[in-house]
Amino acid sequence: VLQSGTIEDPAVDYLDASIAVNPMGAIMVGFTGSGPGQNPSSMAAFATTTGGVTTFQSPTILQAGNTSYFEDFGSGRNRWGDYSATVVDPSDPNSFWTFQELAVGPSTWGVQVTQVNFSQAVFGDTVNDGIHVNVRENAHLTDSMINGNTANNHGCDGIEVVVTDADRVAD
Repeated sequence: VLQSGTIEDPAVDYLDASIAVNPMGAIMVGFTGSGPGQNPSSMAAFATTTGGVTTFQSPTILQAGNTSYFEDFGSGRNRWGDYSATVVDPSDPNSFWTFQELAVGPSTWGVQVTQVNFSQAVFGDTVNDGIHVNVRENAHLTDSMINGNTANNHGCDGIEVVVTDADRVAD
């Protein structure tokens, strides 16, 4: 074990987590979140790894549950499902897919399928934090810095942003 930690919130229970890590060290943990102030909802926590240190952002709701949930199948004990999957897209290592349960009715659960593309997510204000700009139709960008990343104008039919730092270059 190189690192360990806990994702927690005293007001929300996290259920049936699954995790995926891409080759660049981006991490997605998917789970159901439920508590007194939150219906069972599809949730995820995202992290990046830099210099061997992983930093998680606060968990976020991907799709809020519609209602509370109760199904005991006659046992007297509320029963929630066992389903959770989070994977890296085999054709795009920047894309993650997560399949998480949420309450869609008082005794009915559903599965929310969510795709997250890390090249389009901004993680903090650090160099090489995943900035992606996609502007079309004769847009114009002068060379500039975005959160310590260099953005260079390329082409005439939109903008291609090249994000660079001292360690690597990404398109």
